[in-house]
Amino acid sequence: VTKSHPGCLYYGFIKHGDTIECREAWTDAASLENHISGETGVGAIMANLDGIATRGPVYVTGPPGEVEAAKKLFGGDVPAYVTMTEVVVSKAGYEHGKVGPDTHVTVHPTFTIFDMEKAEAILKECVEFSQS
Repeated sequence: VTKSHPGCLYYGFIKHGDTIECREAWTDAASLENHISGETGVGAIMANLDGIATRGPVYVTGPPGEVEAAKKLFGGDVPAYVTMTEVVVSKAGYEHGKVGPDTHVTVHPTFTIFDMEKAEAILKECVEFSQS
């Protein structure tokens, strides 16, 4: 999906009321870590939320090993982890309807917004950053 964020399967936002949720999927926890860490990661952009929003729950799903690795990225700040062992897949490389191992990580951080105009500007920056 993005050149500078290998491993991104999808990335976007949904808004409901004063809450924004990021919906993202990664091939593994290592690609998620690349996306959020360091001075060039989206985490650096999201660090500028003072007075604009607060981060709420972060939900992580995926295979046990990848969920364990993702937990380390968020420390004790993630309330919900769901591990999966099998899913029905229908993506390139698989036969439609074939049952196989779940090999990706999905992450759903949520944010309560206090200033929607400023928050939407930050979200736009995150999307632009992720498209580079």
